[in-house]
Amino acid sequence: MCFREYVTPAVIIVSNKKEKEKKDAAVVKISTNVKEWAEENEVHLRTTHVTLLSEEDKHLVTGNPSEIRGGLLSYIDDSNNKNSTAKIFDCHHHHCSSGSTHCNQLDKRLIVVYANVSPIGQFMLRELIEQSQYSRSHRLRVSKSRLCFIINPVDNTQLSPQLLSRAHCIL
Repeated sequence: MCFREYVTPAVIIVSNKKEKEKKDAAVVKISTNVKEWAEENEVHLRTTHVTLLSEEDKHLVTGNPSEIRGGLLSYIDDSNNKNSTAKIFDCHHHHCSSGSTHCNQLDKRLIVVYANVSPIGQFMLRELIEQSQYSRSHRLRVSKSRLCFIINPVDNTQLSPQLLSRAHCIL
């Protein structure tokens, strides 16, 4: 549903009620399943991991104040923007399912963001995980097409009502 843009972005939460080993195993299983699906469907999979625990991690989402584009917003924009100057991606930045060394087909990309979050991290991601085609509250308008968030709350983190209301799946 995410790849076909019926859901933009997709939000999957790995429940914090599980033991750490079970949570870690669930994230690995999700990652494995997504990679296998991408290979079967010849989709270029771009993944990134962020850990958002405190205000000091805000630059990982929006970039530094001196940057027009930075952080996760820049990563998503480079992946989704048809006018981006970063149209060709080396395979070490994404899973290249078709065996080629580059991906230049925007409609054959899927972006997966694995995020370990605290309550503050949930707050930082709130606008990016809203159901809308674009992120509009930042310095840059970013398309959220073919974007999926796998959110892993850190130990004993209470899930915010905002995060729960945006989740498509809670494991």
